[in-house]
Amino acid sequence: MAELLGQGAGDGPVCISDPLLMWSGGEDFIDAREVARANVAALNAPVLPSCVYTIASGHMARFADFVDAARQLQPGRAISHTNLPATGFAGFAHPSDLPFNVSRAKLELGFEAGQDLIESLRAAQRWVKA
Repeated sequence: MAELLGQGAGDGPVCISDPLLMWSGGEDFIDAREVARANVAALNAPVLPSCVYTIASGHMARFADFVDAARQLQPGRAISHTNLPATGFAGFAHPSDLPFNVSRAKLELGFEAGQDLIESLRAAQRWVKA
């Protein structure tokens, strides 16, 4: 996110070329603030029937979704990238095509991620600019 939001580029153009920062397929990302909310939900739950929960957004995001969101937040910044690798996120050998199953967290903890990609990037942008 820091690369897409122009870390170290001032207000100039950004070109993503690191194959570990680009991916084919999708990935199920979650905002760190949502993970904190999920932990609080687990701490406050009267019982934890499953003991282990998948904490994720339950939605797939493509690299292009991140680029589009970064462009919305920075309409004057030129953002480009080299060709996408055939790999998944962070160089994983196989691109993902299905989101995580978050149904137990929703059913047993009452947790459902609420931050969308734009809001997560907006929060990251404040951190990058600081």
